[in-house]
Parts: sequence; structure tokens; C-alpha cells
Amino acid sequence: MRKQSWPWLVVMIGVLAMAGGARAQDEREKPEDTVTRAVTALKSMRTDTPFVDYVVGADPKAPRRKEIDRELMNLVAVDIAVEFLHTTYNAKGDEALVRCREMFTFALPLFADDVVLANAQIEQVALRLHGDKWQLVPADPAAIARGDHAGIIAKFAACAAYPERMLKAIESLHTRQNLLLLARAMPSFMEDHDDKMPTRAMMEKEFDAYLVVDSKQWKFCYNDKLGGLRRKEIGRPDATVMFYEGKDGALDFRYEGKAYVAMVDGTIHAIAPDEAKALRW
Repeated sequence: MRKQSWPWLVVMIGVLAMAGGARAQDEREKPEDTVTRAVTALKSMRTDTPFVDYVVGADPKAPRRKEIDRELMNLVAVDIAVEFLHTTYNAKGDEALVRCREMFTFALPLFADDVVLANAQIEQVALRLHGDKWQLVPADPAAIARGDHAGIIAKFAACAAYPERMLKAIESLHTRQNLLLLARAMPSFMEDHDDKMPTRAMMEKEFDAYLVVDSKQWKFCYNDKLGGLRRKEIGRPDATVMFYEGKDGALDFRYEGKAYVAMVDGTIHAIAPDEAKALRW
């Protein structure tokens, strides 16, 4: 009888080990828990664990950390609510995609893909397992600067992980969105002025009344060759410059070798020097 008891003992040890492993797995923080804690840290900036600690590759002592943190502080005096929809894992179980619905109680123009952010959006938050903790995977600053779509949480994570690059991306986004505001104001102006493009004098005296923000600090130039023209008289609105950064028709290629331009059709483009040759003025 003694000899027969050993197999049962081995089986019991195996069962207990499996139960302990399963319990440890259940007790480990889930990706959704990390997203919840990170959003809480982002909203208050006063939690025990700062937002930067939830982000892959983020260094609290990185150069210009204080500068980017000031940018964040200007942006996060808001309320963000997250509703989790679905979570998927890779084969190894060390990467996860948390699909969630994000609800905002205010407009967030800097990180919106357009000037005004909708009240809700769907984001797939990417996370990676480090030890027993999940961390947010940041978006690519170059993609953000181009205006590519990225979720709000991933963009904030990029600020934490790449402060130097994100400061440049933020400047690029400001330029793109300010040009968009100018372009959107033009149809209203033309409607009140016999469908004609403004002259330089009209731009200086009248156009600001059609903008929703103060443009005094902007340094954009208007293509005054358009002055007095009706829309139907402009052959290629999609290729004709309306607003740009630069001077006297020369573009300022200061965003990774490209310049932002607003076309007559209202679209915004990042133009490289070789592409600038095809522009119409």
C-alpha cells in the first residue's frame, strides 16, 4: 500500500502547483488595470505612480522632461472616461491590444486628428509586458507630426517616451491645425464678398473676423496673387497655394525637411523641396 501512495502524492503536488500558477496568473495585473491607472495618473498628475512609469521606454530624467510635462499639464486638466470593449493577446501572452471607447468632456484640439475632437472615439491601446507589469506602447512621433491617426492614450504615451521628438511634433501639429483654421475660414469670407478671394489689404483688416481664434501670433503668409479672383477662375485649387510658412513665395522647410501649405481647396499638405516645384501660385 505504501508503494502505491507515491503516484497519488506526485499527482497532488502537480495539481497544487498548477493551482498556484493559475492563482498567480489571476492575481497579476491585467492590461485593462494598467490603462485605468495610467488614465487616472494622466488626469490628475498627482497620483503615487506618475504617468511616465506606465510607458515603455519612458525616462523620468530625460532631457527636456520638464518642458514636455508642462505641455502635458496644459492639456490634461480634463476628464477622460474609458470603457473597455475587448482585449486580445499575442501567442506568447506578453503583448496585448485593449480596445476601448474613450469619452471626453471637452475639446482637445492639439491631439485631435482635426481641429475639434468628437465626444467619443475608439482606440486600440497597445501594451507590452515587462516582468509582471504591463506598460503602454507609445505612438511614433513622426507619424503624429504627419497627422496620421493615433489614439489619445498612445499620443500621451509618446510624450512620456519621446519628449524631445514630441515637442517638435507638437509644433508641427500646431502649424498644421492653424493652417486648417485659416483654410476653413476662407469660404465664409468669400460668401460675404461676392465669391472673391481677399486682397492683401482685406486679409490684414477683415479676415481675422472670420477666425475662431486669435491669429496675431501666427506667422503665415497669404498668396496675394489670388486677390480678387473668384473660385471658378482658379484652375487647380488642389495645387494652388493659399497660405504657407515662409516669405515672398519661398517656403520654410523646417519640419524634417518639409513645409506645410494650405491649398485653395482647403487641404493641408507637407511639401518637400522637390514637390514645391509643382505648386501653383
